[in-house]
Amino acid sequence: MKHFSLSFVFALLFSLSTFAQKSKINFELAQQAKSAGSSMIDVFIKGDIFTIKQLVESNGGQFKYASGNIVVARIQSNSISTIASNTKVIRMEAYTPHLKIMGDTALIQNNVVPVHAGTAPLT
Repeated sequence: MKHFSLSFVFALLFSLSTFAQKSKINFELAQQAKSAGSSMIDVFIKGDIFTIKQLVESNGGQFKYASGNIVVARIQSNSISTIASNTKVIRMEAYTPHLKIMGDTALIQNNVVPVHAGTAPLT
């Protein structure tokens, strides 16, 4: 009986977690939609291509390209909820790139490593 109730609880928790992920926009895009302002954002939009192209252009955005049923567009942050509310839009996602300058090869190419190591000759 104890084994049955434990497996029932796990099955219930697993089924509830699958229903919790039914949002049309990802978390980062939702945060940008709530922020004040009208900055331009590059987004991926999944759905009907022709409808999405009309929505993007009518909301002051720029349609870049499409592949399959995924559109890449540049839209204003204040028009995210308008585009996401359309029934032809299945999903919207946007990610901010977290780029970091890496100077690994610059140390080698400029012979900085031997200088830092103090190897001879330093003339």
